[in-house]
Amino acid sequence: MKNNENTTVDPTTPTSFWVIVGLFLIWNLLGVFHYLTSVNASVESLVAQGMTIEQAEIFHNTPSYHYAVFALGVWSGLLGAVLLILRKAWAAPVFLFSAVMVIISFVLDAVGGNLSALGASYMGIMIVTLMLALFVAWYSKRMKAHGILQ
Repeated sequence: MKNNENTTVDPTTPTSFWVIVGLFLIWNLLGVFHYLTSVNASVESLVAQGMTIEQAEIFHNTPSYHYAVFALGVWSGLLGAVLLILRKAWAAPVFLFSAVMVIISFVLDAVGGNLSALGASYMGIMIVTLMLALFVAWYSKRMKAHGILQ
């Protein structure tokens, strides 16, 4: 930014930015944790977490390409959160990529039967995840436009 004397001025980073960034860092760390527990889960551990045997078998038999999309989504989300903390403009395209991975994951869940098998709570989690992914992609682009991200 330039002020009236044509000198460069660093934009003030609002407190709300740091609150939102902190929340998204936590959210994305939870996503990574969920990914790691999902790829290492057995049918028995899924049943112990409250799934029926049928649900656990469907979840456990999720194809590896779906886990690859899941991995790309959560790890790019975590990278985006770190880039936001560092106030780097690359956060915007990284979060957009993560949002695309969430959308692809949602489609794979629908086509693969996970959404119908796992019920309304799983659908709710996926909808919230999608909404948050789209929000943070928009928010990081907005912060880039406002000069908060360099």
